Amino acid sequence: MTPKQVKLVRTVIQVVFFFLLVVVLTGAFCAVRLGGSANLTCSLGMLQLTLGAREVLWGTVISGSLLLVVTVLLGRVFCGWVCPFGAVLDWLDKPLSRLRLAGNKVPSALLNPDNRHIKYGVLGGALLAAGILRYPAFCALCPVGTTCRTAGLQGLNIGLETAVLPLAASLDTVRKRFWCKVLCPIGALLGLFSRFSLLKIRLPWDRCTGCNRCEQACAMDNRPHQGGHDRLKTDPAVLTALVDLGVPDLLDRPGRYEDYPQSIKDLLKQKMKSLAVDHSECSRCYSCLAACPVTTREAAPSIAVQRSGLSA
Repeated sequence: MTPKQVKLVRTVIQVVFFFLLVVVLTGAFCAVRLGGSANLTCSLGMLQLTLGAREVLWGTVISGSLLLVVTVLLGRVFCGWVCPFGAVLDWLDKPLSRLRLAGNKVPSALLNPDNRHIKYGVLGGALLAAGILRYPAFCALCPVGTTCRTAGLQGLNIGLETAVLPLAASLDTVRKRFWCKVLCPIGALLGLFSRFSLLKIRLPWDRCTGCNRCEQACAMDNRPHQGGHDRLKTDPAVLTALVDLGVPDLLDRPGRYEDYPQSIKDLLKQKMKSLAVDHSECSRCYSCLAACPVTTREAAPSIAVQRSGLSA
């Protein structure tokens, strides 16, 4: 399949999981009792329940760890393919984008890329609250769990926690997927494991045209093109080679890799086999590969693994 076909499959899977988690198993995704002290829950719920009980609930730990295992294998596929709240944000993106404020009307602090680290503080706060209160308090405010519990075959639930959904969704008028990038503790927890995932997205450095379409398509504000250049511009060997050739600012000039001197092309290819993708933030949505004019028609992921921009 091409990256565009993968994106289509992703949309279908989002619909399937939304129907399963929201309509059929209302509330079950947050915690469904398996018997005894065992609960099938998300990884954050598993940690909260364990800290709240102040003992290791092995049944809950084992079930809650399954998502972490999947994340180590495939990355944050939960965020891009399964999460029902993330699916809602994707489906509402067009109307929300029309309401999105222009950059000059938003406080610069809200647009700072470093804000993505705030979610790790939210994660720590959620775990601390669970330990102190002996109750998974964040679950009552979690947009993911609230989406699961809002409506389904068991009826329509309207309460105070339901107000979380429009509030969290309205943050998209500031930045796309604001909740996911800046505040979501589930994404923070999975991000810690995703950086070690076996399946990684790799955009081909040696064929990059510098069009920046990958960065424009990324909902998680990954900057593979700019990040790749920044990494190379701080590499001592690259800097020395550029100075020796009398072109110290070559990487800042407009142009394509194929137009560089051969010696520089060989060095850059050795230093960077792929453009830098922050795998702790990547939701594996494949939008970057689908937008890239180089990889958009190439097979992925099991066929021509390296050419597709995917690697295991």
